[in-house]
Amino acid sequence: MRTLLSLFAFTILFNVNAQQKNLQEQKQQFSPEQIAELQTKKMELDFELNEKQRKEIYNLNLELAQKRQQNLAEMKARKSENKAFTSDEKYEKELKRLDEQKNHQAEMKRILGEEKYKVWKENHREEQLNRKKLFQNKRSEYRQKGALRKQN
Repeated sequence: MRTLLSLFAFTILFNVNAQQKNLQEQKQQFSPEQIAELQTKKMELDFELNEKQRKEIYNLNLELAQKRQQNLAEMKARKSENKAFTSDEKYEKELKRLDEQKNHQAEMKRILGEEKYKVWKENHREEQLNRKKLFQNKRSEYRQKGALRKQN
């Protein structure tokens, strides 16, 4: 009975893990152009952008999506080589990220104008908080699964 129950639990864990990997593979199917177009359309709906604003925001979103894709490729290459960042590399990477974020916000302020920028900034903060909560939830779920595996 105990062996049967352990086998059943193992089968469920294996299936859940396989489904999660499959979802992660499906998530990465959009090209940078598609991502930029989707983000621009969402902003167009939220802020009633004119054609000039739409084009500028599309170009900005495209540039960011391409940078994200490049960073992701770099991280995957480092992971496959089992090469970790040094503290100096982490520091430089973080400085670069913050500078890019600052420039992005300045561009958004220029493109959207003062009123729409304030709304965008508030929406952006809420999205960041939601992503942070989601990441924390996933991390706690991962830890709980690890604790369950150690018990079995």
